[in-house]
Amino acid sequence: MVWQTQETSQHKHSLYGTDLAFSCRGSDVPADHPSSQDENASSDSREPAPEFLEDGAVDWTSPSPPDNERNMQADPQDTSFVSLREPTPVRSGRHRRHTGQRCQSSFSTNSHEASPPIDEPSISESGHAMTQRGGEPYSHHSSQPNDHTDHSQRETNPSNSDRQPQGSPMSNRQQRREASKKGTKAAILVSCLNINGFSAAGAGDGIHNSKWGHINQLLRTSRTGILVVSEAHLTERQSEELENLFARRMKIRFTANPDNPTGKGGVAIVINKQLTNWQNIQTKEIVPGRALLLRTKWHDDKNITILGVYALNVSLSDSSESTSFFTALHDFFTAHPEWRPNYLGGDLNFVEDAIDRIPMCCDNEEVCMAFDKLKELLGLWDGWRNTFPDKLDFTYCCNRNIRDPNTNVQTKRTFQSRIDRIYVTDKLLDQAWQWKIQPVGIAGVDHDMVSVQIAHEEAPIIGKGRWACPDYILKDEKLAEQLKNLGIEAQEETARIKSLGRSNTANPQITYQKFITEAMHLARERE
Repeated sequence: MVWQTQETSQHKHSLYGTDLAFSCRGSDVPADHPSSQDENASSDSREPAPEFLEDGAVDWTSPSPPDNERNMQADPQDTSFVSLREPTPVRSGRHRRHTGQRCQSSFSTNSHEASPPIDEPSISESGHAMTQRGGEPYSHHSSQPNDHTDHSQRETNPSNSDRQPQGSPMSNRQQRREASKKGTKAAILVSCLNINGFSAAGAGDGIHNSKWGHINQLLRTSRTGILVVSEAHLTERQSEELENLFARRMKIRFTANPDNPTGKGGVAIVINKQLTNWQNIQTKEIVPGRALLLRTKWHDDKNITILGVYALNVSLSDSSESTSFFTALHDFFTAHPEWRPNYLGGDLNFVEDAIDRIPMCCDNEEVCMAFDKLKELLGLWDGWRNTFPDKLDFTYCCNRNIRDPNTNVQTKRTFQSRIDRIYVTDKLLDQAWQWKIQPVGIAGVDHDMVSVQIAHEEAPIIGKGRWACPDYILKDEKLAEQLKNLGIEAQEETARIKSLGRSNTANPQITYQKFITEAMHLARERE
């Protein structure tokens, strides 16, 4: 880069009677160049400026750079002396970033320099062509520092724009930011939970006071891919606000009770966007506020179809509503076999076996028969009970006052039941593991969460692996001393075998195997 000085015939705003023009060019410029002679020359008459020097060197055409002290003490009448101010540096790196762009910057104490070329960066009235980050030019006035540049006279250089031109191929960053075309993992954790309403009692109706903040944390900590929420009490507005608040993780599909959406029923299926494909979701409402179907991509081109339910309460005296509910599901899947799910989960509000209640008792026979027909049609299995045939565990617990009819005395009793269950098809049952019932610790939630890990049938089989010694164990001084003594013993044993001769019971291989086994045992003890 060459800084060239030259005297002009104008003396209106010159320093010490001399007007200076600095040109940022890639080679020497003659003194009679139009950019320095004709102050009224049009921008189209200028020759295109050469590119910056690759090494960014500065070449002074004057015999030697002026000394600052000499400038301060110079005689103003001495026109042979040229005073140079240190010019404001041009951000050449910014311009070199755009391939093929040429830049011409003129620094002059004269505020009436020629207008810039159209294809060059904008130059202010003072003649400075400085570019801010983002391609927006600004002016630097040497004579009037408080002046403002007229933005209406600037020319915009399209090469300084950071926007992607239309029709051009997307960059890697834009391809990553393009809506998440995320394929789900070969194994996915699917859970179901009854949250007992949108917010806890007395917490208010706002989304910041709701239970969904804890649900968002639950998705993150448990790494749940899909969560079926029963008794959600959601509305359309609340669902949109939750998706905006937890936009990084949650995608919500729900069905609400048509009569009382905020106080009764409601089923929601929450997709963890960080783990599960959420773009091509298909949903179908079967029973408003009670049954919702969701289908999404699982692994590669395979789909997973989930049926989330919140069944009606069942009593020994009246079971007509619950029976009608399961009959309606049976009729729907008979008419629409393409929507048959491979996963059913939620709060069923009844148990199939007496072992799933305390005190033990059987539920209404009509409800059990209606659900059996649905299970047979869909080919579903209770995976938790199939895995733990004799285990007692429950998802719901409540205390009730029971009146003794003989003594008319009320006693408080605890009732427990496993009414929250997950059913999977026979094909998925072989690929499912880690069936769990666990509390969630959310205020106002009186049910435990049921979860299962489901692997795709084409997923690779991964075993338990082998034990490896952690790095920090190697810094343990006590272990290091023990291993040192153990190694000395192994060396002495090897030397003894060498002198006496090897046998089937005494040889270096057996000694080495013994050393490795004992060393691993010591490391595990210290771990």
